[in-house]
Amino acid sequence: METKGDLKGAIKLFNEIIKKYPDEREYAAKSQLYIGLCYEKLGLKEAEKAFQKVVDNYPEQTETVYMAKEKLITLRRVHAFVEKGDKEFKVRQVWADPDSDIEVWGGAISPNGRYHAFIDWNTSGDLAILEIATGKIRRPTNRDSWDPSGRYAMYPRWSPDGKQIVYLWDEGSVSDLRVIGIDGSNSRILYKNEEWPWVQPYDWSPDGKNILATLSKKPREAPIRIILVSVADKSIHLLKTLNWTIPGEALGNMEFSPDGSYVAYARPSTKDSLKNDIFLLSVEEKLEIPLVEHPADDFLLGWSPNGKWLLFASDRTGTFDAWIIPFSEGKPLGPPELIKKGIGNIDPVGFTRKGDFYYGISKQMVDVYIFTMDSETGKITSQPNKATIPSEGRNSYPVYSPDGKYLAYTRASMRNRGPNSLCVFSLETGEEREFPLKIRALLPRWSPDGRNIFLTGRPTFRLYGIYKVDVQTGMLTPILMYKPQDKKNAWFMESSRDGKSFFYQHQDLEKSLCRIFVRSFEDGTEKELYRLSHLLGISWSLSPDGKWLAFVSREKKRALTIIPATGGEPKELFRFEHIGGHPTALTWTADGKYILFSLSQKKEGLQKSLWRIPSVGGKPQNLGLRMAYYDNLSAHPDGEHIAFSSWGPTYQMPEIWVMENFLPKEKTKEK
Repeated sequence: METKGDLKGAIKLFNEIIKKYPDEREYAAKSQLYIGLCYEKLGLKEAEKAFQKVVDNYPEQTETVYMAKEKLITLRRVHAFVEKGDKEFKVRQVWADPDSDIEVWGGAISPNGRYHAFIDWNTSGDLAILEIATGKIRRPTNRDSWDPSGRYAMYPRWSPDGKQIVYLWDEGSVSDLRVIGIDGSNSRILYKNEEWPWVQPYDWSPDGKNILATLSKKPREAPIRIILVSVADKSIHLLKTLNWTIPGEALGNMEFSPDGSYVAYARPSTKDSLKNDIFLLSVEEKLEIPLVEHPADDFLLGWSPNGKWLLFASDRTGTFDAWIIPFSEGKPLGPPELIKKGIGNIDPVGFTRKGDFYYGISKQMVDVYIFTMDSETGKITSQPNKATIPSEGRNSYPVYSPDGKYLAYTRASMRNRGPNSLCVFSLETGEEREFPLKIRALLPRWSPDGRNIFLTGRPTFRLYGIYKVDVQTGMLTPILMYKPQDKKNAWFMESSRDGKSFFYQHQDLEKSLCRIFVRSFEDGTEKELYRLSHLLGISWSLSPDGKWLAFVSREKKRALTIIPATGGEPKELFRFEHIGGHPTALTWTADGKYILFSLSQKKEGLQKSLWRIPSVGGKPQNLGLRMAYYDNLSAHPDGEHIAFSSWGPTYQMPEIWVMENFLPKEKTKEK
């Protein structure tokens, strides 16, 4: 069932089908089932009535009746949590603004439920606060645009009284723990240490005196210290040390119990696992206690305000659902109970004081798109369509093989965290080979002979290196890595056309310096071609003849520049102002006569347009093709087909939702 987001319209359509074709029992039964599914997504009580109609009116439609009964069982289990006289369990949307260019994603809800703290990635990397009722946004850290050094805020968390926010301030080679008043006053640094440079805040203690945080020498790489930082005197109190690396975002959420006695968090149960269990850590005894142990992947959503229930998500049924488990004095009081089926890969933003749980939903799915164009005139001859590959929604960075017979791309995990996969798709047979990786891989590039694919990857959260994947065996081999103390990243750009050397981007995190090098595969000798005095990163593409390297940096005022592949004076082709922090996608056309690039302008809102410019210089041409964004443009050798990854024609802004009245009511004790 696809409703394109118009659930009420879909209900009307299915009702019309039932009335118009009452004798088509199979279609009528399925239409009635779809009505129930629509009501369920809307969080309305009519869902149960609709499913019951399937059972009562179409008993001979056994498969559809079975599905309806399964839904009724789930709904009635949820209703069992709500005693008579209580308000109804409700799931509703509280924020979605398709016309806004501010992406409200991640962060935390204020204790009173009025405000949402988040990071403004589109404009400046600032700490921002949304007033949900009015849509007004203010920025306590108050910067107008991205800092050339690439500094930004992350992980905001509200104080219990709702007057302050603690957050991470990322400076590249080191991060600070900072606290600020919601009006921008009284900003101060609570923690900064070169020896343990990565600090991440998770929660405030219920009395507001301490910040729950983690420390590591590299992001999420062992050892990881769980600590308390005193708000008053900045002293550090160690709670526990985790002695193995936590891959990706696996540690997830971490919170104090409402009485301050325990800390709950999810982590892998074994060193090599990507599946999480949920644990408690007693603050006084510093003992770790397993709370939710299951072969599935479980992650923490939060504590109920009274401390008697723990809400978590799990994929144990095949989809991510919301579950709740009763808790007292460090022990579960019973098995978990299903609360909300199919809640998805949500981003928890917290409980309010009255027990409402807020979370973020992103409807964006990234996929590979392909269009065709006339290489001479620039006319688009067919609009972008999704590539017909086996799996949708998690595919990025497509790149054609040198012979044009294959398309390589990466595929994210279901929760889009930790290691991903490299996929190679045959354009002739439709066969896909998927190679699971032990790194988070980005930006694949083929070797000239088509035998290997080079990747930029990170085994942990932040530091990048260069790897090679054998296309036949899937074997992953490191090519260029730096030691943690070097504080450097390496990004693979392109192989030279003879396959003897490669171009790469070198980032020095301490000096805030980005340089482009060409390096020999054989002996490692290298030559610097270009340097930029910031860490905002660049996009790039090598000309088909291998003689020129085109690139664009991620500054607000950008320049499309080409430099000789052997070194020499750069040539600026086009200077433009780009809206937002997303990189400019670019690629040379197969004949080398033009460079295609994406451009984001204020008048285009949330869409990006596609342009081309003669590679020898000249007037840029708008090709009239607009998408939510373009990533990793790749030109097929035939000169007609162009592949890229995107969210689609339009960008769907993240939404904030709330679950209300789902916590069991406390029974009044008899006198």
